[in-house]
Order: sequence, then structure tokens, then C-alpha cells
Amino acid sequence: MAVKRVPRAKTTAPTVVAEAKPIAEVTKVAPRRRVVAKVNKQWFLDRLDDMGWSMRKLAENVELDIAAVSLLLDGKRRMKAVEAGAIARQLGVAVDEVLRHAGIDVRDMSSNSVAIRGVVDGQGNVTMDAVRGPRTVEAPVGAPDGLLALRVVDGLMHGWVLFCRETTGIRPEAVGKLCIITLGDGSRRAGWLRAGYAEGDWEILPLGSSAAGAADLNSVVSAALVMWIKQ
Repeated sequence: MAVKRVPRAKTTAPTVVAEAKPIAEVTKVAPRRRVVAKVNKQWFLDRLDDMGWSMRKLAENVELDIAAVSLLLDGKRRMKAVEAGAIARQLGVAVDEVLRHAGIDVRDMSSNSVAIRGVVDGQGNVTMDAVRGPRTVEAPVGAPDGLLALRVVDGLMHGWVLFCRETTGIRPEAVGKLCIITLGDGSRRAGWLRAGYAEGDWEILPLGSSAAGAADLNSVVSAALVMWIKQ
């Protein structure tokens, strides 16, 4: 009897599917900060160069991180009023000037009223606790607390208000600038301060005088830089 051979069933090897590999690695990239203010960075760098300062030195003096200052000057972080005030004090310029070069419209920022603490006569003599005219004035934008406001009551600057922060000693940026100067006898003068020829002596060109000969020799205790002038 013939045996009928039954053909074996064909077996198919299982299909091996290789794990798909990405064509390229996908990495997350932090979004770039957009420019929020049109800053005149070169103006700030020029002021720092005049003082022999770096951006890091400025950051240390205004108690900000160097990265924060870099973002401010690159226009990628909007400058706050209090930051503008701190930077202005270090650079020896008006806050409004800092804000303008930082690309900020000062009309968008609020200010506060401060009391007039005294008056300045035409010879630059300061009399504290004497007020003529309104007893308060709107403080400049970004002005710090404890601001000293003095009204000029004579001469070409009659009616103008000088603003400064009271300080101790003489900071380098005050030399050659308009200051409220405290003398050894406790009196105060408004004028330009410059170094005298003897150690510890200074010359003062009083407010309202344009003659170099009007400068007189004085022992100076402190000089508060006039940061703002309001007409």
C-alpha cells in the first residue's frame, strides 16, 4: 500500500520590527527674550567708561545681579523706577535722563509729593525749615524715600526746586557737580564743589555765581549731589 506523503506546512519566520529611531534628537530650547525697550546702551557704557567702571561694578553698587543689569541695558527687561533711581545716583545723573536712555516714557510713571525742607537764596546760602510758596512739590520719577527738597527763592533760578539725598562724607561723583554742601560750622551752601590746594579744603562756587573768583575756601563735612532740578 502506497503511503501518501503529506507536505509539511510552510513556516514563516516572525517578522522582526526594529525599534524606530528618531531622525534627529529633539531638544528643548529656551525662548529668546524679546526686546521690551529701545535702550541706548552705548550711552550707559560711555558713562561707565568715564568713571572707569565695568557693568559688573555698576551691578554691585546698585545691588543687582550682573545678568539683570545686562538684560536692562540690552532692552530685554524693563527698567523699574527704583532701579533707574539707583543707577542715576551711581552715575551722577538725573533719573529722567536714565529713564529716557532706557527707552521709558517718564509720563507713564507715577511720582509722589514731598515736603519742601528749606530755601536757597541768591548767594547759595541754605536756610532749613523756612518755606516760601507751596509747602510740597511733586518728587521726580524714581526718587527714593527721604528726599531733601529745597526751593531757590532768588536770582535766575527763583522758584526752582533742588532735590538730593542727604549723605555723609564726599563721594567722588559729587566733585565738580552742583551739591548741597554742609560745612564744618553746620551751615549749608548750594554750589559747585571742587578740590582746594590743601588737604581737607574745598572750593565752593556758590549757586547764582558764574565768576571763578567767587569760590572760597571751606572745610567741607559732606556734599549731597543734586540729582534733580524742577522748574
